[in-house]
Amino acid sequence: MMRKMIPIILFNLVSAFLFAQERDTSFDDYWAKFRNAVIAKDYTTLESITRFPLLVKGTNDFDKVKKFTKNRFVYIFEHYLKQENTTVTGNALQDIIETESIPASNYNSNKLTYIRFSDMKFRKRKGRWKLYLIYIETVYQEENNIR
Repeated sequence: MMRKMIPIILFNLVSAFLFAQERDTSFDDYWAKFRNAVIAKDYTTLESITRFPLLVKGTNDFDKVKKFTKNRFVYIFEHYLKQENTTVTGNALQDIIETESIPASNYNSNKLTYIRFSDMKFRKRKGRWKLYLIYIETVYQEENNIR
C-alpha cells in the first residue's frame, strides 16, 4: 500500500512546485512601454528599448540581413510601421500594435528569453527586454529603396 502512495505523493509535490512558480511578467511590462511609445511616436523611448544595430530582414529566406544604427532608427521603424501585414489581418502593422494590449500567448516561463510577435523579435538579456529584429517585406524594401 505504501509503495503505491509514494509515486502519488511525489507527483503531487512536483506539481505543487511547478505551479507555485511565479509567472514572469517582465515582457508584459516591456510590451506596455513599447506599445505606448509606438502609439505616441516616442522614438526616444523606442530607441532606449531597442538593441542596436537593429537587424532588418526581408521575408525571403535568402534575403540579406541589414543592420541599422541608432541614428537611422526613426527612418527604418517608420517604414516598418507603414508596411501592410498581409500574413495576419491585412491591416497596417501600427494598427496591430495599437489594438494588441499584450501579445496573445501563454508566456509563463521564468526562463523565457525570446519572443516573436508579428514581424518583430524581442530578446531578454541581463534581465532586460529589447527589440532586436524586424521583418520588412522584401517587395516593400525594393519599392521604397530601403538601404
